[in-house]
Amino acid sequence: MAQVRRLNPFAGVILGFLFLIGGGVGMYFGYSTFDLARSSNSWPSVAGEIVGSSLSTSTSTDSKGRRSTTYRANIVFKYTVNGKNFRTNTPWIGAADTSSSNRSGAQSTVNKYQVGAQAKVFYNPKQPSVAVLEPGVTFDSMLLLLFGGIFFLVGGLTFVGSMFKIFAVAMMGGAGILAFLNSNKNKLSTQSLTPVRSKKLHKPDSSDSSDSINSEQQIDLDDEMDYANQKASSSIYENDWYVLGKNKRYGPYPLSKIQKYLSVGKIKEKTKCESVVDGSTITVKQLLEHKDAA
Repeated sequence: MAQVRRLNPFAGVILGFLFLIGGGVGMYFGYSTFDLARSSNSWPSVAGEIVGSSLSTSTSTDSKGRRSTTYRANIVFKYTVNGKNFRTNTPWIGAADTSSSNRSGAQSTVNKYQVGAQAKVFYNPKQPSVAVLEPGVTFDSMLLLLFGGIFFLVGGLTFVGSMFKIFAVAMMGGAGILAFLNSNKNKLSTQSLTPVRSKKLHKPDSSDSSDSINSEQQIDLDDEMDYANQKASSSIYENDWYVLGKNKRYGPYPLSKIQKYLSVGKIKEKTKCESVVDGSTITVKQLLEHKDAA
């Protein structure tokens, strides 16, 4: 069983657009023909004469070598309107432009209108050169309108369907790119916001005197556990954790602990503190002033 090839969405857009244009043109001219046939019911009539009646055939061969034959009745009649003589070959609206594989139908029309026979002719009062023997709407007068409508519908469905596929693919691609960018952004943010821990909390020695740390008191060792417990929470990404001392040997501590240590004299206002988020370094005094202002 042969596989059906799917239409490329971009080719579908082009093909659908062409079908829309072709169908629209067909509907425009088809409706003009249909409207003319409908209005022929109210046309005035005059006496006329059949001057030509014959059956024409046309044979064609398709790509596989199969032959087909179509038939058309050629009826020519003359008439006079306001002293002017006219001759035409449209027994009804659309008859001159259509043919059929039904030989008997075309032959019956030829038999109906024999050369020399008198006939009633209905003419367009606005354009007397347009006339028919059988007024009203027929299948031939609707044929172009129907084909135009089918082409327009198929073209519209193809165009919209192809555009939807392109839009869906674009949306999926855009979503994938955004997801990739967000993933990388989150990784970069996590890497840049993860604070560098001091290796060990300890009691400062004499070399820490420049850090303004009170060397006579032990800093609470439970801060390391506090930090570990909150590391996974959103608060770790706020500017509330700092390492203390010129050599960044103590901490990190939350702002609340820094305030507590200052109040009990464990640290001084001029003690250096560095943010674990952006690496900025200020004194404890400047930090608290900044937080109070915020």
